[in-house]
Amino acid sequence: MSPESVTDEVLVAHLLRRTGFGPAPGAVESAGVYADALAAVLDSAVDDGVEMPDPNADDSVPAVLWWLRRMRTTPAPLHEKMVLFWHSHLPSSADKASADMLARQHNLLRRHALGNFRTLMHGIVRDAAMLEFLDSAGSTVEAPNENLARELMELFTLGRGHYTQEDVRAAAKALAGFTVDWDSEAVGVDEEAANDSQLTILGVSDTFDAERLVDVICDQPACAEFVAGRLYRFLVGVPAPELRLAQIAERFRAADLEVGPLVEEILTVPEFF
Repeated sequence: MSPESVTDEVLVAHLLRRTGFGPAPGAVESAGVYADALAAVLDSAVDDGVEMPDPNADDSVPAVLWWLRRMRTTPAPLHEKMVLFWHSHLPSSADKASADMLARQHNLLRRHALGNFRTLMHGIVRDAAMLEFLDSAGSTVEAPNENLARELMELFTLGRGHYTQEDVRAAAKALAGFTVDWDSEAVGVDEEAANDSQLTILGVSDTFDAERLVDVICDQPACAEFVAGRLYRFLVGVPAPELRLAQIAERFRAADLEVGPLVEEILTVPEFF
């Protein structure tokens, strides 16, 4: 369908389904014309600072119920939908991490849901739940675990075909040295286990640590295209056509990897309808 061929009410209903969890009773009728509804959705998509409470006795059920209630009652459905997107894009599991770690990770995703992707990735590579889930806590430069390095490039930022096995091995060394204290859920760095030598990753030679690694990865042209493509499919429901993907990826790069402008761009392309 297209905006020209259907009523505002139909378009608004489609918008509210895609950018939230279904319109509340009366929401479509009260939204007005489509342009006003879109502006309202975008204007309300802000983090109000509310955080998932720390679970008690390592029980994740109350935290999950808290989030489900939040989805149902949130004044910012698009923000909540983006939190859901990042949980899918950056998954971890209670099988390996504690409920407290997962709640803290959830709050990390909440804070950056529509913020800067680079900043989010700086946070996720030193997130306790992610470090435990991908077996990176306790990894040393002498015996680095490659799980986080591989997933960082393959699933989180670049996609297959944009890095080599040599890049993975070197990135694993750059990510070595993180520790997780299970009592406090605090992430620390064991300097003796961390990298202090020059590495070559994605064609860049430097004395890499996790921060430098994330910056080099996010500077790759493939990063903006990969993330834009994943988000397009989440919001639109189908893969982006090649020319459209190039357009929205360029918008993402021009915005210095700010997610908000990318979301707005996707919601205004004709294919969204």
